[in-house]
Amino acid sequence: MQKSFVAARFFKTVQNLNRLPEILRCQRHTKQWLELTSAYVGLKVHLPFKVNLRSGEFQFCELSDVATFWQIFYRKVYPVRASDYLIIDAGANIGAFTLFALQSAPRAKVIAIEPAPDSCSRVRSMLRDHNLESRCTLHEVALTKSIEQTTINLGVGSQFRRIGTPGHIVPSLTLDSLIPPGATVDLLKADIKGAEL
Repeated sequence: MQKSFVAARFFKTVQNLNRLPEILRCQRHTKQWLELTSAYVGLKVHLPFKVNLRSGEFQFCELSDVATFWQIFYRKVYPVRASDYLIIDAGANIGAFTLFALQSAPRAKVIAIEPAPDSCSRVRSMLRDHNLESRCTLHEVALTKSIEQTTINLGVGSQFRRIGTPGHIVPSLTLDSLIPPGATVDLLKADIKGAEL
């Protein structure tokens, strides 16, 4: 029994060695890298907690915040070019991608779209803390195929909310109505829980 347990731990460790570059990026990014890495791999962590970045603090209120932040900053699931100028963050949630985009593309402007008022409050606070308010326009709306209103359930974790579920009433707009006339969008990140179509 002991031999199979040791073998299983060994293979699990070997499989996770590919995450070493991510951990090194985290270590260079924040002094609280050990706490953030521990939270990401599922070790016990006390929520909420904050990490200090060069430009300001970032707060984690839910475990799903950690996974989202890690995927964006250290796994780099969304490629942002330094030359990108207009970036749309549809489904801004807690603002992790908005922050990543603004830091990765120093001349960029971001249009962030998020229907949940508590998540929008966190995005506003993050933009203030990082002195990025002038480079981001935040719209507290849902994206739909027409201009109307919809609902969102605020009783579940921020990562699991969907529009059209019973709950808080929010205005909804089309993506075209939020893009300035004649503007060219360099990057559209859309994570809007099945409403993309």
